[in-house]
Amino acid sequence: MTLRAFLIGLGLCFFIGLWIPYSDNLVQGSRMGLWTTQSAATFLFFLLAGGINSLLRWVRPTTALRPGELLAIFIMISVANAVPSRGVVANLFPLLTSAYYYATAENQWAQLLLPHMTDWMGFSDKAGIENLYEGLPPGEAIPWGAWLRPLAAWVLFLLTLHWIFLCAAVMLRRQWMDNERIPYPMTQLPLAMAADDGRAVNPFFRNPLMWIGFLFPLVDGSIDALSRYFTFIPRLTVFQGSLSFFRGSVSFSLGVDFALLGFAYFASASVGYGLCFFRVVNVIQKAVMDVWGLSAKDASMGVFSQYMPSMLIHQSMGAMLVLVLFGLWIGRDHIADVFGRALGTRPDVDDSDEIMSYRTAVVGLLAGGAVLAAWLNAGGLPGWISVLFVAVTLVIFTAMTRAVAQGGVSAMYPPTNPSDVVISALGPKLIGGPGLMTLGHTYVWGTDILNFAMAPIANGLRLSAEVVHGRRWISWGIMAGVAASIVGGLLLSLKLSYEEGGLNLNAFYYQHAAQYPWTFLQTMLKTMPDVDAAGWAYTGVGAGIMTGLMSMRRRFLWWPFHPLGFPISSVFGGMWFSVLLAMMIKSLVLKYGGVRFYQRTQPFFLGLILGQVVTMGIWLFIDTFTGMKGNSILGGL
Repeated sequence: MTLRAFLIGLGLCFFIGLWIPYSDNLVQGSRMGLWTTQSAATFLFFLLAGGINSLLRWVRPTTALRPGELLAIFIMISVANAVPSRGVVANLFPLLTSAYYYATAENQWAQLLLPHMTDWMGFSDKAGIENLYEGLPPGEAIPWGAWLRPLAAWVLFLLTLHWIFLCAAVMLRRQWMDNERIPYPMTQLPLAMAADDGRAVNPFFRNPLMWIGFLFPLVDGSIDALSRYFTFIPRLTVFQGSLSFFRGSVSFSLGVDFALLGFAYFASASVGYGLCFFRVVNVIQKAVMDVWGLSAKDASMGVFSQYMPSMLIHQSMGAMLVLVLFGLWIGRDHIADVFGRALGTRPDVDDSDEIMSYRTAVVGLLAGGAVLAAWLNAGGLPGWISVLFVAVTLVIFTAMTRAVAQGGVSAMYPPTNPSDVVISALGPKLIGGPGLMTLGHTYVWGTDILNFAMAPIANGLRLSAEVVHGRRWISWGIMAGVAASIVGGLLLSLKLSYEEGGLNLNAFYYQHAAQYPWTFLQTMLKTMPDVDAAGWAYTGVGAGIMTGLMSMRRRFLWWPFHPLGFPISSVFGGMWFSVLLAMMIKSLVLKYGGVRFYQRTQPFFLGLILGQVVTMGIWLFIDTFTGMKGNSILGGL
C-alpha cells in the first residue's frame, strides 16, 4: 500500500461514513450500507477505477493508480462500508437513549430497566435525549461535550471488535484460501475493475458483454425509480413472484436479485445447490411443524431471532457451531502453525504473505477479546459470561463470514445473534439485571447483522494477495478506514438527529429498533424464565445433523449438496431462487460450452452486480437533488 492509496482510501472511508447516514436518514432511498454487497464501496470504486483512473491513464499515464493501489483502496472502503448503517452507527444513538425516552408509567421501564443501566454505557441527560428525538429548540447548540464520555467508551469497544475480526480473519486466511481453496466470489468484481493491460480503459470496461449485463438492473431499477416520480409509468414485476403449495403452508419466493445472481455464478455448484436444497428442506420442515403445532417461539429470544420457529433457530445455531469447530479441526495443522509461529516454537513457518504477523494476530485476538470481555464485565455482565459472549460472537460472525466468502451470499439475515444465544442458553436469572442491560446494548452491533465487517475483511485478505508493495500496511489501512467511517458516521448522525429530530429520520432506527431490546428485557426482568431445555436439545440436533453432513461431504464424493447452506437455510428466504437460477445457467454453460465458454460469460454476470450497485447509487444522487424520499430500488429496502 502506497501513501497516496492510503490517503485516498482514508478520505473515501470518511465520505462513506457521511454518505450512508445522510442517505439512510434524509433521502431514505436504497440502503447502500445494508447488505454485504458493500454497495457504497463498489459504487465509489466504479467511479474511481472506471472513471477517474481511466481518465488519468489517458491524459497522464504516470499518475494513474496501479492495480495494487486500487485494490488496497477497495479493501479499505469495503470494510468501512460495513460500519455506518445497521452494522454499527445507525443503531448507536437510538439504543443509547431509547430506554430513557420511551419509558412510561405503563411499561415501567423506569423501575424495571433503568436501575440496572450503567451510566457510562448510555446517555441519561433528559434535555439532551428529548432534543435528540424531537430536534433542538431555536438557538440551542448540539451538546457535543455531553456525548464525549459514552462515545469514547463505545469507540474503544467498536475499534477493538473490528480489530479482533481482523486478527481472526488473518489467522484463517491461508487455510481458507490456500488449503481449502474457497472461491471468494465477491472478489471477482474488484479484481476485474482493477485490471490493467496498459490501455486507458481496462478490458473489463471494454467488454460489451459486461455492459449488456449492466443494462438489466439499470433498466429495471430506473423504471422502478421513475414510477415514483411519474405515476403513469408502471413498475416492472418480471423479476418478482412466488409459488405456494398446500393452501399456502409451503411458499417459495421466485424473486431475482441481480447482484446475488451474479455472485452465485462464481460459487461452486455444490455450494450453490446446497444453499437451495437446504432452503427447500427448511421450508418443508417449517410447514410440517406448523401442522404439528411445533412452531412456538422461544420467549427467551428477542425479535431478531424470531424469523422462524425457535426450533429451527436453535438448530441453525448448533449447525453454525459445528461449521466453525469442524473447520478448525480440518485446519488444525495450519492453526498449530499459526500459534507455533506466534510463540516462537515454529520459526520455519513463513507469514510474510500475510498483512500482519501471526504473532500480532494471535496476541491481538487474545488481547482484544480480553478488552471486550472486560468492557462487558464493567457494564454489569458477569466475567465468565462475558468471555462466553465474546466466544459466541466469534463463532456466529465466523460462520456468516464463511457463507459470504465461500457462497457469495450477499444478502441474508443471521439465524440468531450472540445476546439471544447467551440469554436462552443460560437463562436471565443467572445473567442478572445489569448483565441483561449490557446485552441489550449489544443490539447496537450484534443483532440485526445484515452487514458486518468480518466478511469484507475476509474478502479483502484474498484481494491483498494481489498487492505486491506495502502489504503489511493494509492492516493499518483497514483499521484507519474503520475509524474514519465511525467518526464520520457518528458526527453526521448526531448532527442530523439534533437538527432534524430523530423521530423525523429513519423510523426503523429511532422508533422501532430503538425499543426492541428494552421491550424484550422488560419481559425477561418481569418473568425471569428458566433455562430453555428444549433450546439446548434443538441446538444439539442441529449440531448432530451438521456433523453428519460435514462427514458425508468428506467421505462420499457423490454427495452433491455442500452443508454450508444448512446453518443459514432458516433465513435464506427469497435469495434462494437467484442462486438456483445462477446454478442452472452455470451448469448448462459448462455442459455445452465448457470451461472456456464459462470464463467468457463471466463479464455478463459481473455486469449484473455492477449495474445493480451503480443504478442504486445514481438514483440516490438524483433523489438527493430532487428531494425525493423513499425511492428504494433493486432490493435496497
